[in-house]
Amino acid sequence: MNTQIQEVLEKMRLVYLANLPERLDTMESQVHKLKTGDIHTESFEDLYRAVHTLKGTAGTYGLQIITEICKPFEDCLNAAHENGMSGSEQLENCCMHFISLLREVISQLEAGEESFMDVAAYLDDVPWSAACSPSAFRRSS
Repeated sequence: MNTQIQEVLEKMRLVYLANLPERLDTMESQVHKLKTGDIHTESFEDLYRAVHTLKGTAGTYGLQIITEICKPFEDCLNAAHENGMSGSEQLENCCMHFISLLREVISQLEAGEESFMDVAAYLDDVPWSAACSPSAFRRSS
């Protein structure tokens, strides 16, 4: 790849990373607003869009771990939407776990670490991931 292109991409990556904490703060605020229980609220749509955007743009900047966190986050939101559980404590807890993982990624990046082994291990933790999987939001008949 051309050196100039690499430099531009690195500058864009730095801007992306610098904006992440504020974006996560906004997402956290949107999660807390979901307690109203109205799945069609602007907060839900904004939260879903923010997660979807993070998932898509992270790969552009070589941050696959963010994509790996946002994929199940997005799936969790979809399942809650489909099952009318937007205001549930379960959804709020799951969202906060995903946001916490994203904050851990930021901390590791700021410390110059990019292995993310502990984040990936936590993401794969069966009890936690089962509680936030799409099937966990299906209402029993």
